[in-house]
Amino acid sequence: MSVSTPQVSEAPVLVLEDLRVSFRTDEGDAEAVRGVSLSLGPGESLAIVGESGSGKTVTALSLLDLVPRPVGRTTWEALRLHGEPLPGPGDRGWEGLRGRRIAMVFQDPMTSLNPVMTVGDQIAEVLVRHMDLSRKAALEEARNLLAQVRIPEPARRLADHPHEFSGGQRQRIMIAMALAGAPDVLIADEPTTALDVTVQAQIVGLIRDLQRASGMSILWITHDLGLVAGLADRVAVMYAGRVVEEARATDLFRSPAHPYTALLLRSAPRLDGALERLAAIDGQPPSLLSLPSGCAFADRCPLAEARCREADPELREVGSAHLAACWRSDEVARMGGGR
Repeated sequence: MSVSTPQVSEAPVLVLEDLRVSFRTDEGDAEAVRGVSLSLGPGESLAIVGESGSGKTVTALSLLDLVPRPVGRTTWEALRLHGEPLPGPGDRGWEGLRGRRIAMVFQDPMTSLNPVMTVGDQIAEVLVRHMDLSRKAALEEARNLLAQVRIPEPARRLADHPHEFSGGQRQRIMIAMALAGAPDVLIADEPTTALDVTVQAQIVGLIRDLQRASGMSILWITHDLGLVAGLADRVAVMYAGRVVEEARATDLFRSPAHPYTALLLRSAPRLDGALERLAAIDGQPPSLLSLPSGCAFADRCPLAEARCREADPELREVGSAHLAACWRSDEVARMGGGR
């Protein structure tokens, strides 16, 4: 069943309805994503947050039809870009779209960049494939892209290999490759995870500057709530394969409506100088092989009651453009998770 999502003020660039992804294992099928629906507006930043294993990255990979087959099975009710339906899972039409209309910056550049190709050739490959440039023109544009992502001496560094760059520079090269096709949507999958805090701030600032200059929409995948506070217009919180809360970033930080979101906020250090003991979320996420019939968070939730273990609540409106999947969302504020 399709679940409604808060709509942006302009016609959305990207609309996803009822995404479902499962993986075949020796123990049975694991439901990695369960009915996720999202929309992304022009020039908007939407952050998907949650613990490891919540389905964030699988959702992002699905938007590029990169879930491996046959072990993975992907279905959706609708996936549209600027109102036009995108090809179905496995359709060869994705070869012309991936990297052109929707691009992705992956988490670890050293496993994404080809170690035996120069960075100039790797960026040029995208330009030749999607922008129909000659190799000479593509290398010149690759130099421009390296300059755009602030790599020093870009003309000289075109001939260097990935191992000759620092971690932060390699991530900048990944961003340059993603921008090469002038995408409508950029997916950033935890692009700062392996970097120190100073370089993290530089990469986030770079992506935001590039977004303002190009008007592209960005989908951020992250577990870092501090990062989200400074970059996202809206936030979708995932748990056990589904979105459990979605709201404008300011509303979510001020007044979370799902216990999981409130506890995530309490587990993150505050930046306003307030000293308080960080909260821990007891227990572990449920196995995706045997999800409970009720709310997947019930066994870890301090507000859980009998009905929480009997029926899984659907996303419902709890405020203006604010959705939550909780039977007791009106009582979550007393948990003190707001900022």
